[in-house]
Amino acid sequence: TIRGGMVTQKRWVGENGVAQGNFETMTDIETSLPYTKDNGERAYIYLRPRTAADHQTDTNMSTVRIKTTVRDGREKSLSLDGHSFQMADHPTALSTEDFYHNTKKIEDVYYKEMEQLIKEKTGAAKVVVFNHQVRNQAKANASRDVGPYAASIHSDASAYQAESLFRSAISGQLGNAPKESMEPFRKGRFVFMNAWRNISEQPVQNHNLAVCDATSLVGGADDAVPYDVYQPLFKSVGMFLAPRHALFH
Repeated sequence: TIRGGMVTQKRWVGENGVAQGNFETMTDIETSLPYTKDNGERAYIYLRPRTAADHQTDTNMSTVRIKTTVRDGREKSLSLDGHSFQMADHPTALSTEDFYHNTKKIEDVYYKEMEQLIKEKTGAAKVVVFNHQVRNQAKANASRDVGPYAASIHSDASAYQAESLFRSAISGQLGNAPKESMEPFRKGRFVFMNAWRNISEQPVQNHNLAVCDATSLVGGADDAVPYDVYQPLFKSVGMFLAPRHALFH
């Protein structure tokens, strides 16, 4: 995950994800985080309005809160290749209101900003941005233009559906890249990644973004279990993480 606009703070002791303290220097956050419980059935969540053919509820997930220390990731030389996430300074041409109310500007301007940033950080020959989500608990709405904060520790992508999503992007079904421009990239390596940022002019003081250190993964079912995500334009498969991984903010 690449995230711009990081905040500064002194000491965060959080309850239910809400940070407390003043904001001068950075340190670790002590909090409790929601981990998904295994209910014995395939978990799912809808990020779009449901239809009559869908499940009867938006989600069947339930969680348990576990006390966790989320460590400060600044000044620690954490990298995409080594740890699966990296922090980056990234000014944007969009205002806070643009992110809430100007979807066209997000897709026309911000998508291109992210394409360039990810090329710079990864060396990728081609970057296709095919989805975005604005999150604000107080402004979440039924149309899902603005969504609530995520309710559990998770990964948005997984190996279960990576190849099918890649083929959709190559065929022009996902993203705004013309199909003919994707022809040279049918062969080779690919990777999915998120790019998160604080869109407010003010520092983040609650519901902070935490990312998982890949060096704390062991692989297989001990790390995570799959769940279905029903997006506005497609269905994806994510992963719930286990409560023993190293997290950074």
